Amino acid sequence: MCGTSAVLTTNHPVAVATLAKGPVAPGLAVLIVGAYALWQREPGIFLRSLWPPGFLLFFALALPWYVAVQIKVPEFFRTFFIEHNLERFGTSRYQHVQPFWYYLPVFLAGTLPWTVFVVAAIVEAGKNALHRFRGDGKDAPDGAESTSVIGSLQPFLLIWIAVPMVLFSVSRSKLPGYILPAIPPAALLAAGYLCRLRKASVRWMTPHALICGGLVAGALVAPSRMMKAGLPSGAAGQVAVAAALTTFAVLLMVLRGGPRLLRLATLFPVVLVLGFLLRPAAGVIDQVNSARSVDLRLRLLGVPPPSPVAVFKVKRDVEYGLNFYRNAPILRYERDGLPAASHVVIAAEGSLEAVRVVAGERQVSSLGAFPPQRLEFFLVGKAP
Repeated sequence: MCGTSAVLTTNHPVAVATLAKGPVAPGLAVLIVGAYALWQREPGIFLRSLWPPGFLLFFALALPWYVAVQIKVPEFFRTFFIEHNLERFGTSRYQHVQPFWYYLPVFLAGTLPWTVFVVAAIVEAGKNALHRFRGDGKDAPDGAESTSVIGSLQPFLLIWIAVPMVLFSVSRSKLPGYILPAIPPAALLAAGYLCRLRKASVRWMTPHALICGGLVAGALVAPSRMMKAGLPSGAAGQVAVAAALTTFAVLLMVLRGGPRLLRLATLFPVVLVLGFLLRPAAGVIDQVNSARSVDLRLRLLGVPPPSPVAVFKVKRDVEYGLNFYRNAPILRYERDGLPAASHVVIAAEGSLEAVRVVAGERQVSSLGAFPPQRLEFFLVGKAP
């Protein structure tokens, strides 16, 4: 692919990603292409990507929204670019501190249920890339260097995986979604590996089948885990049987039908898991994780929008979610202080005394609790 079509293909996703996540999107693109050019020892690769019409297309798609928001909200540049990009990367201000190795299990979890083949594909591609870098690509293992296209694509995909992983591992703030850009190249590597797979080896298919069975078991116990409750009587045995049957079915289908049935065999438990989570378990997930349920509880307590609401010692997900569902600003005691007007504050379970300390002489009364998310609601009187 070359010329205009290549630029249209590459700049549309980068522009959309910039609208969604900000300057980190073009930053990642520059780092990935630059690292690949260094690996190939061909600076021209990077220079050829700097095509002026491509930049015009990128700015035409991404810039108008940023300009419009900056005009409407003058503090946007400081809040978005400085605080939510630079400070989020370089400081622990947003309290998302995790160990350096945090993204390794996150990445492996993000490739489920194909994790076994993703790992195998990365190992194979790493060996091939090393052979190619040393100049002996014709002797690369597994015959993966049979074409120059594959030989050039594998190092690029490996770099595409590595750059987000390393960059965000260095960051002081870490959230699982940050390394989503590393998942598509992993999927491409795994797809290429599976296309070259000649037979269904027990060595690879057994752990893959166990992962599929584990996904079914995990989905079945998820509602109880979310509610911090034990499984009903006899449910543990049923979960174990379901996981074992799924594992056996996947393994049997692939060993008898070969790699051509791998996709169908894997799709079967995935559909079961998604169907269970989206239907029978949906109510529990909504109660435990969604701010929508918190808003509904507020409305039942007689606190409809635009009644003032604040939060105290709760996850920021609650604050942001309520901001969306109530279409109104949600104040945070730790950041904004107490509103002067009478208001409802949502606090972590057992925070009555802490709220009274913060409220000082103002009257504080309990309105109720929301056990699924371990929250309590308090009415705080207006300032004297």
